[in-house]
Amino acid sequence: MNFVYKYVKKDDADYQKIIDLDQRYMEETPKEILETHNYAYAHLGDKRYREICSIGSRGAYIVSDDERKIVLLMIHECDGDYNYCQTPDAWVLFFEHYMILINFYDDYDQGLLDNGNTWYQRTYLVEPLVLPELIQNREEEIKQYILEALTTYSDSDHYGRIYRKLTKRDAKIVFDQPYEFRGYNT
Repeated sequence: MNFVYKYVKKDDADYQKIIDLDQRYMEETPKEILETHNYAYAHLGDKRYREICSIGSRGAYIVSDDERKIVLLMIHECDGDYNYCQTPDAWVLFFEHYMILINFYDDYDQGLLDNGNTWYQRTYLVEPLVLPELIQNREEEIKQYILEALTTYSDSDHYGRIYRKLTKRDAKIVFDQPYEFRGYNT
Protein backbone atom coordinates (compact mmCIF):
# COMPACT_ATOMS: atom_id res chain seq x y z
CA MET A 1 0.00 0.00 0.00
CA ASN A 2 1.17 3.52 -0.74
CA PHE A 3 0.31 6.79 0.91
CA VAL A 4 -2.92 8.42 -0.23
CA TYR A 5 -3.72 12.14 0.10
CA LYS A 6 -7.22 13.14 1.12
CA TYR A 7 -9.14 16.18 2.33
CA VAL A 8 -11.52 14.89 5.00
CA LYS A 9 -14.81 16.75 5.54
CA LYS A 10 -17.73 16.15 7.91
CA ASP A 11 -19.58 13.93 5.45
CA ASP A 12 -16.57 11.65 4.92
CA ALA A 13 -16.47 8.11 6.36
CA ASP A 14 -13.02 8.81 7.90
CA TYR A 15 -14.15 12.02 9.59
CA GLN A 16 -14.60 10.58 13.09
CA LYS A 17 -11.23 8.81 12.90
CA ILE A 18 -9.52 12.12 12.12
CA ILE A 19 -11.47 13.94 14.84
CA ASP A 20 -10.26 11.29 17.28
CA LEU A 21 -6.65 11.80 16.17
CA ASP A 22 -7.01 15.57 16.51
CA GLN A 23 -8.55 15.10 19.97
CA ARG A 24 -5.60 12.93 20.96
CA TYR A 25 -3.21 15.62 19.69
CA MET A 26 -5.01 18.33 21.69
CA GLU A 27 -5.26 16.25 24.89
CA GLU A 28 -1.85 14.56 24.97
CA THR A 29 0.27 17.53 23.94
CA PRO A 30 1.36 19.70 26.88
CA LYS A 31 0.10 23.26 26.48
CA GLU A 32 3.57 24.82 26.16
CA ILE A 33 4.48 22.38 23.37
CA LEU A 34 1.08 22.84 21.72
CA GLU A 35 1.68 26.60 21.61
CA THR A 36 5.13 26.05 20.07
CA HIS A 37 3.88 23.59 17.47
CA ASN A 38 0.60 25.23 16.51
CA TYR A 39 0.91 28.96 15.94
CA ALA A 40 -2.83 29.35 15.28
CA TYR A 41 -3.57 27.88 18.72
CA ALA A 42 -0.94 30.11 20.32
CA HIS A 43 -2.37 33.21 18.63
CA LEU A 44 -6.08 32.56 19.14
CA GLY A 45 -6.11 30.80 22.49
CA ASP A 46 -7.80 27.53 23.30
CA LYS A 47 -11.47 28.51 23.08
CA ARG A 48 -11.30 30.57 19.89
CA TYR A 49 -9.01 28.03 18.20
CA ARG A 50 -11.49 25.22 18.84
CA GLU A 51 -14.34 27.36 17.49
CA ILE A 52 -12.83 28.45 14.17
CA CYS A 53 -9.55 26.66 13.40
CA SER A 54 -9.68 23.16 14.77
CA ILE A 55 -9.94 20.22 12.43
CA GLY A 56 -13.47 19.62 13.71
CA SER A 57 -14.54 23.02 12.42
CA ARG A 58 -12.65 23.09 9.10
CA GLY A 59 -11.86 19.56 7.96
CA ALA A 60 -8.39 18.12 7.56
CA TYR A 61 -5.63 17.39 5.07
CA ILE A 62 -4.27 13.89 5.66
CA VAL A 63 -1.83 11.58 3.97
CA SER A 64 -2.38 8.01 5.11
CA ASP A 65 -1.28 4.46 4.49
CA ASP A 66 -3.94 2.14 5.92
CA GLU A 67 -1.86 -1.00 5.49
CA ARG A 68 1.01 0.34 7.60
CA LYS A 69 -1.40 2.28 9.86
CA ILE A 70 0.37 5.60 9.30
CA VAL A 71 -1.35 9.00 9.17
CA LEU A 72 0.31 12.35 8.57
CA LEU A 73 -2.20 15.00 9.66
CA MET A 74 -1.74 18.66 8.71
CA ILE A 75 -2.36 21.08 11.56
CA HIS A 76 -1.57 24.24 9.59
CA GLU A 77 0.23 25.25 6.41
CA CYS A 78 3.39 27.29 6.14
CA ASP A 79 2.96 31.09 6.16
CA GLY A 80 -0.69 31.02 7.18
CA ASP A 81 -2.81 33.79 8.61
CA TYR A 82 -2.68 35.51 12.01
CA ASN A 83 -0.18 38.18 11.01
CA TYR A 84 2.78 35.84 11.35
CA CYS A 85 5.86 35.96 9.19
CA GLN A 86 7.42 32.80 7.74
CA THR A 87 5.92 30.22 10.06
CA PRO A 88 6.64 26.55 9.34
CA ASP A 89 4.15 23.85 8.42
CA ALA A 90 2.87 21.89 11.40
CA TRP A 91 2.00 18.21 11.03
CA VAL A 92 1.43 15.28 13.35
CA LEU A 93 2.75 11.87 12.34
CA PHE A 94 0.79 8.97 13.82
CA PHE A 95 2.27 5.51 13.39
CA GLU A 96 1.99 2.42 15.53
CA HIS A 97 0.98 3.95 18.87
CA TYR A 98 3.29 6.95 18.56
CA MET A 99 2.44 10.59 17.93
CA ILE A 100 5.27 12.79 16.64
CA LEU A 101 4.80 16.54 16.32
CA ILE A 102 6.64 18.02 13.37
CA ASN A 103 7.35 21.57 12.29
CA PHE A 104 9.06 21.83 8.95
CA TYR A 105 10.07 24.44 6.46
CA ASP A 106 10.61 23.78 2.76
CA ASP A 107 13.97 25.26 1.82
CA TYR A 108 15.07 24.87 -1.78
CA ASP A 109 17.96 25.68 -4.02
CA GLN A 110 18.15 25.74 -7.79
CA GLY A 111 20.65 26.45 -10.51
CA LEU A 112 21.43 25.99 -14.19
CA LEU A 113 23.07 22.93 -15.73
CA ASP A 114 25.48 23.16 -18.66
CA ASN A 115 22.71 22.06 -21.02
CA GLY A 116 20.46 24.93 -19.93
CA ASN A 117 18.12 22.82 -17.75
CA THR A 118 17.36 23.86 -14.19
CA TRP A 119 18.25 21.63 -11.24
CA TYR A 120 16.33 21.74 -7.97
CA GLN A 121 17.17 20.51 -4.51
CA ARG A 122 14.50 20.68 -1.85
CA THR A 123 15.42 20.24 1.76
CA TYR A 124 12.76 19.75 4.38
CA LEU A 125 14.16 21.03 7.64
CA VAL A 126 12.24 19.01 10.20
CA GLU A 127 12.12 19.68 13.89
CA PRO A 128 10.41 16.77 15.59
CA LEU A 129 9.14 18.47 18.71
CA VAL A 130 8.19 15.18 20.31
CA LEU A 131 10.24 12.13 19.41
CA PRO A 132 9.84 9.46 22.12
CA GLU A 133 13.07 7.95 23.42
CA LEU A 134 11.80 4.48 22.52
CA ILE A 135 11.98 5.25 18.80
CA GLN A 136 15.02 7.47 18.54
CA ASN A 137 16.91 4.60 16.90
CA ARG A 138 14.23 4.59 14.15
CA GLU A 139 14.89 8.11 12.86
CA GLU A 140 15.78 6.98 9.33
CA GLU A 141 12.55 4.99 9.11
CA ILE A 142 10.56 8.01 10.33
CA LYS A 143 12.30 10.28 7.80
CA GLN A 144 11.31 7.83 5.06
CA TYR A 145 7.64 7.91 6.16
CA ILE A 146 7.70 11.71 6.15
CA LEU A 147 9.33 11.88 2.71
CA GLU A 148 6.91 9.34 1.21
CA ALA A 149 3.90 11.14 2.68
CA LEU A 150 5.06 14.61 1.60
CA THR A 151 5.78 13.32 -1.91
CA THR A 152 2.19 12.10 -2.12
CA TYR A 153 0.91 15.40 -0.72
CA SER A 154 2.95 17.47 -3.17
CA ASP A 155 1.74 15.42 -6.15
CA SER A 156 -1.93 15.82 -5.23
CA ASP A 157 -4.44 18.17 -6.79
CA HIS A 158 -5.62 20.62 -4.14
CA TYR A 159 -8.82 22.00 -5.64
CA GLY A 160 -7.13 22.51 -8.98
CA ARG A 161 -3.92 23.93 -7.51
CA ILE A 162 -0.68 22.00 -7.26
CA TYR A 163 1.37 23.04 -4.27
CA ARG A 164 4.98 22.01 -3.69
CA LYS A 165 6.31 19.56 -6.23
CA LEU A 166 8.52 17.06 -4.50
CA THR A 167 10.18 13.88 -5.62
CA LYS A 168 12.21 11.51 -3.49
CA ARG A 169 15.08 11.92 -5.94
CA ASP A 170 15.58 15.65 -5.34
CA ALA A 171 14.56 16.09 -1.72
CA LYS A 172 15.86 15.16 1.68
CA ILE A 173 14.59 15.28 5.23
CA VAL A 174 16.95 16.79 7.80
CA PHE A 175 16.16 16.29 11.47
CA ASP A 176 17.20 18.44 14.39
CA GLN A 177 17.24 21.69 12.50
CA PRO A 178 15.45 24.00 14.91
CA TYR A 179 13.14 26.31 13.04
CA GLU A 180 13.94 29.92 13.82
CA PHE A 181 10.63 31.70 14.22
CA ARG A 182 10.91 35.18 12.78
CA GLY A 183 8.03 36.78 14.62
CA TYR A 184 5.10 38.92 13.66
CA ASN A 185 4.81 41.00 10.53
CA THR A 186 5.05 44.68 11.31
